[in-house]
Amino acid sequence: MNSNCRLELIIKEAHFLKDADLIGKQDPYIKFKYANKYIQTDVKDGAGKDAVWENEKFSLNNIEAQILAGKKLILEAYDKDVASSDWLGSTS
Repeated sequence: MNSNCRLELIIKEAHFLKDADLIGKQDPYIKFKYANKYIQTDVKDGAGKDAVWENEKFSLNNIEAQILAGKKLILEAYDKDVASSDWLGSTS
């Protein structure tokens, strides 16, 4: 591994056990922090429990520095609402 290492992350789909919205269907998106910046997918309006992204790609550069700093890549799912976003789950 060297400073030129890059990780290409592709978000394809997510399946949830329940819908966070009581009325209508949830509008999920995936969010993660990399190199001290928050990055997120598009919001999938009305996707409910089964969200599909069209292979949304993220290129994460300088992986070596993140690993050496002890950083972890944790993906979190949220339901976008007008007032706030509800947490749906995450990787660990």
